[in-house]
Amino acid sequence: MDKKNTPVPLPAAAASPPALRCAATPNGMAMASGARAGRRALARGIALLMLALPLAAPGAPQADTTPVASVDPAVPTPAGRPCVVELFRNRSLTISYETVDYTYAPPPGCPGPWAKVVLKMDFAGSREDYAATTTLRLAGVPLFQGAMPDFDTTATWHAQRDVTDQSFLFTRPRHGQLSGREVEWNGERQPLVATARLFFYRATAAAPAPAHPDAVYGLGSDTGGELRLPHNIVRAYLDVYNAAPWWFTCVPDADLARRWQLDSSLAPGDERKLGIFPPSQGCGGGSFAEVRVSIDGTPAGVAPYFPRHAPDANYMFTTVLDRPAPALQMLDITPYRVDLTPFAAILNEAGPHRITLRGRDPVDAQLLVYLDKNRARVGGAVTLNTLAGNPARPRVRDTLAAASDTLDGRIDTRHDRSFRIRGYVDTSRGRLVTTVTQGSHFRNTQDFHLVGLDNARFYRQHLRLLSTVDRHSRTIRGDTVLRDERHHASYPLTWQYDMAGDVIVEDGVESIPRKGTLSIDQARNEDSTQARAGMSYASHLRDSFTGIHTRNIAKGRDLQWNTLIQRSFRDDQGSCREATLGTEGGTVAARTRGEGCPGNTNRVRWFAHPDGSARSW
Repeated sequence: MDKKNTPVPLPAAAASPPALRCAATPNGMAMASGARAGRRALARGIALLMLALPLAAPGAPQADTTPVASVDPAVPTPAGRPCVVELFRNRSLTISYETVDYTYAPPPGCPGPWAKVVLKMDFAGSREDYAATTTLRLAGVPLFQGAMPDFDTTATWHAQRDVTDQSFLFTRPRHGQLSGREVEWNGERQPLVATARLFFYRATAAAPAPAHPDAVYGLGSDTGGELRLPHNIVRAYLDVYNAAPWWFTCVPDADLARRWQLDSSLAPGDERKLGIFPPSQGCGGGSFAEVRVSIDGTPAGVAPYFPRHAPDANYMFTTVLDRPAPALQMLDITPYRVDLTPFAAILNEAGPHRITLRGRDPVDAQLLVYLDKNRARVGGAVTLNTLAGNPARPRVRDTLAAASDTLDGRIDTRHDRSFRIRGYVDTSRGRLVTTVTQGSHFRNTQDFHLVGLDNARFYRQHLRLLSTVDRHSRTIRGDTVLRDERHHASYPLTWQYDMAGDVIVEDGVESIPRKGTLSIDQARNEDSTQARAGMSYASHLRDSFTGIHTRNIAKGRDLQWNTLIQRSFRDDQGSCREATLGTEGGTVAARTRGEGCPGNTNRVRWFAHPDGSARSW
């Protein structure tokens, strides 16, 4: 439960600032009234927070460390004192060079089944010129994945994850690893220092153990991996870590080849300056992305990508989206759940099975299965699969056109698809038939305005992304509905980037970014309903992030990230959580917790998932 704080209303203008509009000139860029109005609205919202809610003095960090500001929810837990297992303490990891190996042993005198198991991790480190992700695995299963922040000093941050679904792993000793993957690097690598602990809460009459999966398997990266599975699977899910940066800013390969100005040092990107010339920015491959799941070569499911932001907007527009509060899904990535239950009969067949993940970046995932404990072998079949033979075919409309010294136009990318997969298994309780129906709608509209086709002087890229997925899973036995689950995910994003630069002619023509603006308005919406055996549960998550950053390198002025972050969760069992964080000039301005909940106090039931992760039962 979050502590009660005085509620502070957020003005609507601050939650959704006006779009930024910039006017380009051959000598640079001037902010139009829309940009100023957006910054004023955001500043007013933060000022109201500061006036109504003075920020409580935090614990004094060490002089050379900076805590990462966050309003991420803690994992709610049942009453009672937990058993604690420390996986490792203050272990150093140099990204891409090392792994932290550890050995897990079950908590003595604290046998399962547990009502809840919570992973808590504490980190200290700095990106120092490279972007990286870290992953904690146990027996090859990813329990946690997150990115590293980009701070000038050593940053410290905390993460929590509900890992009750992985209880199968915690019943006996196992080996694990903490590892990292770098995206870009230049300079000396700085170590990441991490501590990880597991908290086990005993099951009681008031907090019974949930029906967690009977086995869990890790899958590796985008090449998938062969798995030898039990032959009595009746339900199967795949939890996919689906957050990745930059893909939503990319343009089709043909445009990148034909319009070379889109690959410019003024364009968005996080390449680093390795030589005497500035790096090219921008990316190809188009702006549509999805994670495609196949089983033994047959399409079996699709997960949407979340448009996660990178800390850098440009090689000179660095350390923007982290300080002091990261954007959504940056430091703690919540996996997206794909229902593979119609393929249970295929997974039960003899021999190894290959579950393959294809996407824009290497993708981590874990397979969770439920077994028929009264039958060693369960047969069945897949009877319908309209996803097979229905690959992604995004429609792209391009109006880019050059005139004199400018390039203007729009790249509009759309994709709509629905599919249905049905399968059955003959279990000890009779034939279970599962149908998964899913529909997705994707649209990304990118507007471009470039000045200086021979010597880049100004680059504008404004995009509006809407990505939604609706999934309905239903299991029946005869005429009886045993399980009915619906899930809606929506990831809207408005991303506006303007960059002006100076042209330098020495050994060659160079464009050096000098001043620019980045504006982001983003949300993550998750709605779930579950019904089984006369019981039902519904939950609703609304996360939003709004930020504006302006930088003028030439005059030494740097208005750091001004942001508003709002996290909201409710369910039909009385849970209510509201939290808001405002930052101004690169520092935390104020926080609110509980505003809008009964008594202006956050209360979350112990079985809820306020981070939006999937809930098993």
